[in-house]
Amino acid sequence: MAVEKVAMMNIVGVIDDADEVLKELTLMEKVNLVNVLDQVEENGFALNAKEENIEKAVDLSFIGPFPKEKRYEKYLEKIEALKKIFDIDIPMNKKYLLNSYNFDDTGKEIDRIYDEVMGFYKEYTLLKDELNRISQFYKNIMHIKDIDINLGDLKGLKYFSYTFGILNKEEKQRIKRNYENILAVILHTGSSDDGEVYLVIYPKELEEETGKILRSVNFAKIDIPDEFTGMPREITTKLEIRRKNIINRITEIEENIKEYKAEYGENLNCYLSRAYMEKKIEESKDYMACTNNFFYLSGWVAVEDKKDIESTLGKHENLLVTFRDEKEISKVVPPTKLKNNRFFKPFETLVKMYGTPSYRELDPTPFLGLTYMLLFGAMFGDLGQGFILLLAGILLSRKKGKEGFGLRPAMQGSSTFNKIRTPPIRASKP
Repeated sequence: MAVEKVAMMNIVGVIDDADEVLKELTLMEKVNLVNVLDQVEENGFALNAKEENIEKAVDLSFIGPFPKEKRYEKYLEKIEALKKIFDIDIPMNKKYLLNSYNFDDTGKEIDRIYDEVMGFYKEYTLLKDELNRISQFYKNIMHIKDIDINLGDLKGLKYFSYTFGILNKEEKQRIKRNYENILAVILHTGSSDDGEVYLVIYPKELEEETGKILRSVNFAKIDIPDEFTGMPREITTKLEIRRKNIINRITEIEENIKEYKAEYGENLNCYLSRAYMEKKIEESKDYMACTNNFFYLSGWVAVEDKKDIESTLGKHENLLVTFRDEKEISKVVPPTKLKNNRFFKPFETLVKMYGTPSYRELDPTPFLGLTYMLLFGAMFGDLGQGFILLLAGILLSRKKGKEGFGLRPAMQGSSTFNKIRTPPIRASKP
């Protein structure tokens, strides 16, 4: 029960192996990377003086930041778009990362699926927009469907403009009282659930003035797109046919989406996991450095994990892995990793709430765990027990046939109420 001992790990390898090495270290989740350039500058990055390390050591003279690519970004965006289309949540799954793969091939597959799905999904979104627009207009045109006026004739007026709209009863009376002040023809064309429907025809020169008057009486304008001409009844019939065709096509596309979801769902899980791994790899390169031939990496690892790391990375040829004791690294403070048994481990969260101790400080988790339980036990005995008995009394009092188990006995049995002592009542002498 203490702060876990750590060591500084330094890795040098052929630059072509960098991504694979980073992937394996990321999957192990046992390395806390540090900036390798800082280690080189402070002589914290040392190589064994062997003949096979001479080339790597000489190359350190030409070391520089590791170049980064952000190709994963566009693929993550495409996968997120596909997730939204398929309405699925795809978690990262390590099983798709255990074997070697080429992310360029993964990117090509993501592009292929995306282009294939988006080809018909764009049509789907356009149809949904058109359906919403038609539904709104259909609601408007129904207000004037019984008018025997060709809308094309109204739109063809040279010196006059027109508008349809709805007024409630109160506003209708207001506009009637001001007929003589309005230079327009106002025709009542019907009624609807929202109010009375009117057609207003006015000179184009007075469009602004007429608009102000109509807005002052809350005239709810009925928009009629220019592409719709003819008799209102004819327009409603055309809209119904078009609306039905759109709904049928949308249903077909939704069925296609279900088929694509069943076909590509697992593939997307694989590709998303690889894209996330690519993101982790690129983020790790911020801490790395390289030359034309080699990459350099440094990080803190737990002493007990050294053998596992060496075993995992042992398959790579020409990969040099060395470890230095934390006492040899004087200018860098090692990270703190708390190490407690199963009993005290849950209390580490409480410790971290107040701040993680430094690497060379004592771990207060066991002390906090014991004192927390004692204090909590004291608080529970004083207040918690009485509250639980109070609730139990309330519940029992509501059950029929349970006389004698009501609220009063439960309250008297609680620790809080036992502290109250009522003096006995004595009869006074005559």
